[in-house]
Amino acid sequence: SRSSSSGMSEPKPDQQQQPVEPSAPPATASNQDNEKPQQQQQHPPPRSNTPVDYQSLLDSKPTFDSRNRQLGLASKSNRPERLALCVDTSPEFAVKTFRMRNGETVSLLDLTLKCFHLLAQNKLRLGGKHQVSLVGMRGNRISVLEPFTDDAAKLAKAAASQGLRDLLQQPAGDEADFSLDCLLEYARGQLCPNRLLVDNSSPSSSGSQPSLLRIVLLCCRSKSPPHISKRLLEPLLAEPDLFFDILYVHEPPAEDNRAEEIFKRLCCLESEHSRSYIHEVLNNPTAFFNQAATFLAHPLQRPPQSDANYRLQRPPPTPPQEPVAGLLPTATLSQQPDNTD
Repeated sequence: SRSSSSGMSEPKPDQQQQPVEPSAPPATASNQDNEKPQQQQQHPPPRSNTPVDYQSLLDSKPTFDSRNRQLGLASKSNRPERLALCVDTSPEFAVKTFRMRNGETVSLLDLTLKCFHLLAQNKLRLGGKHQVSLVGMRGNRISVLEPFTDDAAKLAKAAASQGLRDLLQQPAGDEADFSLDCLLEYARGQLCPNRLLVDNSSPSSSGSQPSLLRIVLLCCRSKSPPHISKRLLEPLLAEPDLFFDILYVHEPPAEDNRAEEIFKRLCCLESEHSRSYIHEVLNNPTAFFNQAATFLAHPLQRPPQSDANYRLQRPPPTPPQEPVAGLLPTATLSQQPDNTD
């Protein structure tokens, strides 16, 4: 289930598995063929009266690709990453504000620029091969404010410019026609050049793997559910090198909005290998930064969101030091007058 600040969770079907006999070894593709002759010669072990649901076992059996991802092999988990920070500049995004602890009111735009700056800066510090870009979405159009780069200063300059503010001045179109197809088209276009680069690589670099593409979408809508084309979405969900992370900022669910429906549609962007992180935030700026901080981890090195529990741990209190007889603190010694002649 999705961890959220307002109690909404992504609906997923429950998978029930019947208990399996403790004496039966796990079935794998490598030992089934080797154990067949032995099973024909030996007597079968006594069976219990508990029925086994084999269909549930087949459904829960991990695929080859998911097993490799769970192993966390260095050859695959350390692949370079291309991180696209995408902002949905909806009319609601332009007027959304947060109240800080000191009583100051900060717009969602300023909070997003600061958050994305920290995310990009720390991401590029982790590895020189990673690249980050800044993308704005207005209505059904995509605007690349800064292409993929490994220069944190260049990206910070683009974030501090008037790019996002200029997008807010452009017509947003009809909110009822809002669609994420432009974002899916952008993702498909970014995957193709990456693959062509690997296919045309020289023999000396044939062992290198293409970089991953991850799109972090910040969406702030409460009344206009997005339209998603099934024709564009299904091929992208099967891509092992594409990931969608979403930070959904919305108003509290009520009768006059459709926040829950929007959240469910955004959850459709989760890929088949269940490596997407989808968070939601109401009006808490601390939760906004805490949820965005989970996007820093590499998608192949982080656990599934259902298994992750991020909490900031307070350092243990330092016990007071008892003074030792005959010794004075350093500060006290430095303040003593010098009586030597």
